Parts: sequence; structure tokens; C-alpha cells
Amino acid sequence: MDRYERLENIGWKENNRPVQYKYRHMEIGNVVAVKTLVMQSSDDFGVPCMTLRKISLLKEIEHQNVARLLDIIYDERLCRIHLMLEYADTDLKSLIQVNPVRATNRRFIRNTLEQILRGLYCYHSINFAHGNLNPTNVLLDRTNLTVKLTDLDWIITPSYKAPELLCDPSAEITPATDMFSVGCIFAEMLTRKPLFDAKTKYHEIVSISRLVGSFDSYTTDPPGENGPGPASEDQETTFRITRNLEKIIPDFKPAGIDLLSRMLCPNPSRRITVEEALKHSYFKLGVLNANP
Repeated sequence: MDRYERLENIGWKENNRPVQYKYRHMEIGNVVAVKTLVMQSSDDFGVPCMTLRKISLLKEIEHQNVARLLDIIYDERLCRIHLMLEYADTDLKSLIQVNPVRATNRRFIRNTLEQILRGLYCYHSINFAHGNLNPTNVLLDRTNLTVKLTDLDWIITPSYKAPELLCDPSAEITPATDMFSVGCIFAEMLTRKPLFDAKTKYHEIVSISRLVGSFDSYTTDPPGENGPGPASEDQETTFRITRNLEKIIPDFKPAGIDLLSRMLCPNPSRRITVEEALKHSYFKLGVLNANP
């Protein structure tokens, strides 16, 4: 860490200690985000398997819409691993709060959503889920409005959790759970506020139920045991979601409502995939232009 100068804390705290900082490389001058993983002790079982998988994944991915892992520094004395990640000057959450006019411009939203999906495709194409998509983990370069997905806060925010994760704590994070989170981000850009602004798992389940209706059969049956559910039941759910979204976002085009409703489908086996989303007619409404 001798090559880096600490600038400020940018993340949540672990045991009342900040574990995310913004640093500047003293020789090169570039600014990076540093995610610090605190190990219990060097005599423990080492780095958790999921952490190793994420680090390995970040080392492999090279895409303009995914924040690169620039360096890894292991502090053996303090039992810490420092991940030096590419950093942008703002994130989507901050932009919505500071500049809501720009953040809710429909062309900007379409451009940003497409970049989120393209970055997410890198994860899903190698059978890996991001697992914690929320506006804070969507970095933005203010100069050219380039999106970079990151994973700075590795605590899954309840307001962006898919219903199957809320109903079953043992459920796996999958590409389908990522797509529900993208739907929540999409809606937040359109309305300037979280679609499900819940502080607890219970309130999140209640909030989702109000939008999509009951989803117990989709989240409690073992995968493949009862199939994806009757088509008529799915059609009724889709109609309910569409009708409710039209009330929440009354001036939004039908193609956009359709894409959003497919992302928020409570049935993970019928939820739209990232490949399908990128081909959706919503992105063919006109030439994409990020400028408001």
C-alpha cells in the first residue's frame, strides 16, 4: 500500500471500521477504489471460496462496462486483502440524488440500462451471477456517461433482492436474481426513488406482493419439480404487474413497461434473461443518445 495515498472513505463499515476507501497511486496519479477484506487470522481457513471466485472472475473479465481489478495486495501482518478496483467519479445512486433531471432523462435511462445489461452479460456468459446489483454498484463516468459495474458493497441490499432469495435463505444467487435487481434499478431511474424501499426482509416481501401478487408457488417449490407454472397463471401475473407499473409510471412507453414487467416477473424460471433483454424492442425505439 506504500504506493497509494488514501483520499477518503467511500464504503460501509465492518466492526465500526471503514473497509472501502478511495486511493490515488502516487506515481501514476490514477484514482482507485480499494475494497479491503478483513480475515479473522492467518491461522484460520484462509480466504472464503466465494471471495476467491469473485477475485478470479474480476481478474478474467475485461469489458468497458465492468470495473477492472487493477491490483491485489495482501497484508499478511494485518490479515487483510486489498482489492484495487477501477473507479469512476460518481455512481448511479449519487447521480439520481444530486442531478435528478439528468438521471431521469429517458434517453439517458435507456443508454444506462443497456450498458448495465452488457456488463452483466459478461458475468452470465461464464455462468456467474453478480449477486449484488444496486445503484451504488453502478459506477458512472460523468465525462462520457460510461457505466461500470462494480461490487464495492458486498452486502446484498434488501430493496434489490429477488423474491426467491427473500423467501428462501438457502436459495442460490443466479442470473435470474440479477435480472430482478436490474428491474429494480430500472424502475428507480424512472421514478427517482426505490421501487421497494424496504428496510427488512418482511417489508420487502410485502412490497413485492403488492406489485406482483402472491409468489409463494414460484419461490417454495423445488426447481423443476412442478415446472415453471401454468401459462395462464403467468399471464395473469404479467397483466397484474403491467397494470400496476402503468399506475406508477403513467407516461412510460408500452415497450418499456413490458421490459420492466418481464424483469420483475416473480417466477425466476420465466424471468427475462440478459440476452433476451438486450434484444427487446425497448432498445429499438430510436438511436441511443446519452445526452439529455
